[in-house]
Amino acid sequence: MYDVGYNNIYLIENYGYRFENIILNHLKQKYKSVFYLKQNNYEVDFIVEELDLAIQVCYELNEENFEREIN
Repeated sequence: MYDVGYNNIYLIENYGYRFENIILNHLKQKYKSVFYLKQNNYEVDFIVEELDLAIQVCYELNEENFEREIN
């Protein structure tokens, strides 16, 4: 488990990174098998094996990241 409190110590202001870690911690508490997938230039933030579910997390969707996040 990753403690997002460490981000505050080091003043990491990447809110997307923090948001992903909050979601990961929640999923890890509820499910045994949580993975991420990177394949053929595509990435899925979380795969929950028990639910056969893929989850893409995005703190802010904008013109620069829209295509990457949706693909």
